[in-house]
Amino acid sequence: MRKIVKYISLLLSFSILIASLGPAIVVDAKPIDNLQYRIIFINENAYLRILDTDETVTSEYFEKGTRLQKAVLDKESGEIIYQEFGMNSNKWGVLGTGELSKPINTRKYNISDFNRTATQPNSVLRAGGQNFSVLQTLDYEEYGESYSRVLYGYQDSRSYREGNWLWEIGTALSVISVVLAFVPEICSKVISRVVAVAGVITSRFGVQVTKIDYYWVYKFKQKSPIYHEFICTPLFVYLTKHVGKTNTGDEYWETEYEKSISQILFERDDVLRNPGNYL
Repeated sequence: MRKIVKYISLLLSFSILIASLGPAIVVDAKPIDNLQYRIIFINENAYLRILDTDETVTSEYFEKGTRLQKAVLDKESGEIIYQEFGMNSNKWGVLGTGELSKPINTRKYNISDFNRTATQPNSVLRAGGQNFSVLQTLDYEEYGESYSRVLYGYQDSRSYREGNWLWEIGTALSVISVVLAFVPEICSKVISRVVAVAGVITSRFGVQVTKIDYYWVYKFKQKSPIYHEFICTPLFVYLTKHVGKTNTGDEYWETEYEKSISQILFERDDVLRNPGNYL
């Protein structure tokens, strides 16, 4: 009997603890299967909830458990639908009950409204073709023939301007976040540091995002039994990063893709053993 009473007491204590947390615990009233939200905390009372799908990006701004903004970006058209809600429009408590209310204000944007440069990516390829050095060798015998092969290489990089945006005073954080959602780490760092009141920025804010591919260029050379030499295709990318630079002088990096040392060594060995695949 004492064990049962103790167990009930623990349950009651746990229930009181959960209730005391209030809106800090966010549970969707109608969760969507197989979709993952990303949360960006602005401060102890405010956060953005972002859902990125193949067709759209949706960002909702919450303050003290109440949804105040919603922005939806159509990836194909670039159109952004922005909605504002009242302070009592939608409470998301521990149980997450309640229906969504109608917005008190709706505006339409296009992602091009915030562009401050041409939308076409600006690609730059740095030349370094005279800097080949020996990376790996392979000597073996097959069918009575002696093969001697050498792999040369050099490192280089190319960059692409992915976007250069400027948002005016009063722009909602939800709008900024749907534009930057394709670089989630940079988006989180930028949004969590930008100066905003009630979810809108208080000064002009700009971000330039550049994608950088770091790669190896390989040159294959066979010395015997028959001399053969060529530069391999394609370029062998081993690291892809995004860099975001703000008009306030801050810089943020995000890694999209990186090969391990073992992957790079396997790749080089395959070039030496199967050069015909890289002509």
